[in-house]
Amino acid sequence: MDETVVNTDASIAADLDAIISQLTATDRKFPSEAMKAALENHDAITPRLIQLIETATELCRQGCVVENDGHFYATYLLAELHASEAWPAVRAAATLPGELPFELYGDAITEDFGFLFAALVGNRIDALDEVMADRQVNPYVRRKASEAMLHLILNGAMTRESVIEKLTGHLRQAIDDGDEFAEGLVYHLGNLGAESALPLIETAFNRGLVTPYMLNLESIRKQLSLGEEAIHQSGQLLRRPNDLIAYLGKFAAGVYDDAGAWPKTNPAESVAFENETSDLEFTTTNERTIRNEGAKVGRNDPCLCGSGKKHKKCCAKK
Repeated sequence: MDETVVNTDASIAADLDAIISQLTATDRKFPSEAMKAALENHDAITPRLIQLIETATELCRQGCVVENDGHFYATYLLAELHASEAWPAVRAAATLPGELPFELYGDAITEDFGFLFAALVGNRIDALDEVMADRQVNPYVRRKASEAMLHLILNGAMTRESVIEKLTGHLRQAIDDGDEFAEGLVYHLGNLGAESALPLIETAFNRGLVTPYMLNLESIRKQLSLGEEAIHQSGQLLRRPNDLIAYLGKFAAGVYDDAGAWPKTNPAESVAFENETSDLEFTTTNERTIRNEGAKVGRNDPCLCGSGKKHKKCCAKK
């Protein structure tokens, strides 16, 4: 083999090693330069980013503490690259049992996994159906799989009609099973203006599968009456960063301490995403809402039911 080629390969490998080293550094400093370099070396770095996720997932599955945030950054980078080959690894991480997905990703699950799933699933639309249908999967993850379909409408990868058909089918099954995943489906069918789903939605309310203080039936009816316009309005509020590094950089700036290092909470544990919105409120640019007005509650806030538990450990799991 030509010596020049060998030297070039060695140089590339060294560059990739340096990128991974910065992404997995335990000093918790935001690795902006490493992220830029990863995007520039996308073809070569993709397998290594996938490996970071697979390694973290296995450690988490074994009950071990993941000491760095390489998997966290890797997931966002792979989504930015639309690297569909990473879907199996990301799905495995997100569908770990119980609260384990939050051990890996924190509130990124509830904030960003809708667009992350949409960016990574590729043409495996049925895989989103499988995640939604699996009652062993964390309910927040199932909900984000349904949200991903809204992103796919906006991306032109799915039609509004096909998503309404799929979500209506899942809602029918959820009602039959008494599955409170119905609440998330009602929410997204409202965002789609799916008037045809109204009888099922009313059944879900009548059977107590929708928490009254979380969703209001009359507001849902109004949203459904918007028809196709509903998805255009709702789409404006779906989270999807235009500039990934700037997005994560602003997030990181909110949790760094004065010394420039991460405090005890890491990015996967923080709730400090910019412009965080409550799980209780969804308002369009025209100030229409399909949520009840009232006190906002985050996953780490005390639950409104008065149990004394954090919301994520109490009614948020219903």
